[in-house]
Amino acid sequence: MKQWRSGSRNTLNARAITQKDMVKLVQTMDDDGLFALITPKAIKWYYGMYEVKKSSVQKVWGLSDWQMRSVHQYIYENDPFYDYLRGRGDERGNTDID
Repeated sequence: MKQWRSGSRNTLNARAITQKDMVKLVQTMDDDGLFALITPKAIKWYYGMYEVKKSSVQKVWGLSDWQMRSVHQYIYENDPFYDYLRGRGDERGNTDID
């Protein structure tokens, strides 16, 4: 499981993700090469150029169902990966993500 927040991981229930922790989580995901795209139907997760399942992201990052819904809500409200993707493009220099 990826380490992205401070404090004990040995808790009986999942802690809410604070705004500060959410920013840190998204930045850590980004640093790891994981990003999310908002599509007309849902949020799609990618690791590099490969699409990954939401459940895999959830498992690797140690997120409960409730925490994952919070992450998705944050992404819908802020689209934190958009600016990064606009500047990065792919290996061929294509920056068109539409």
